[in-house]
Amino acid sequence: MISGGTGQGRLNLEEVVQFYCRRCGIRLQRVKVGTDIVKISDRVILGFVAGLGGNIAKLAIGTLAQRLNISEIDGPGIAAGMLTPPYKLISPEGKAVGILADSVIAGLLGVGTVYMLSITGKDKAALKGAFSGQVMWQSLYGVMATMGATKVRPFSPKTVLTQFVSHTAYGTVAAAIAVKLGDDKLFTGATPLNASPLISPKRDAARPPSQFSTRKNQIRNNVDNNHAAGSVLR
Repeated sequence: MISGGTGQGRLNLEEVVQFYCRRCGIRLQRVKVGTDIVKISDRVILGFVAGLGGNIAKLAIGTLAQRLNISEIDGPGIAAGMLTPPYKLISPEGKAVGILADSVIAGLLGVGTVYMLSITGKDKAALKGAFSGQVMWQSLYGVMATMGATKVRPFSPKTVLTQFVSHTAYGTVAAAIAVKLGDDKLFTGATPLNASPLISPKRDAARPPSQFSTRKNQIRNNVDNNHAAGSVLR
């Protein structure tokens, strides 16, 4: 359960998903899938789900900071600045572009988080997610913003600190969702990182040998036979 502002003082996962979908204009249809949680075995899909879930925490912190006049702009506004001029950010179309761009970025970063957990394991996933969120904050607002990735700049120190906190929360929540909804095989090495490896024994066995490989094997066999004959004569 996640703390929230409902009448019961709690905000469950269904309400979180509904909040995000209402913000994005997506309609939901209630489907009963049973009491067991369906585990996701695909890293890309799991990453996007985890990234969108973590983005809810980031959006909540950004919105609250704006209402308290702590931050000048939130994540969707900065993301919209990558695609539209700054003077169009406050328009309905600009806000829609910002939400879509921010959601896509969050999903892609969620995929990276899942692969990070697949390599390092799911132990202390929340802490690893927090660190990865801070790396994302430094990369997006330190390196890429300086290089002109977004037209919305410069940021005040309070805005930058708010984004640091929100990205830390994003990474923490995204990692927690990935571990909760992801198949355990993704984090134990049972499911390979590369679904189509460059070297496949079955594929190589079914492939007919080339003339070069055949000639190489003949030379190797001749050398082995000569070596064996010499050993017998000695």
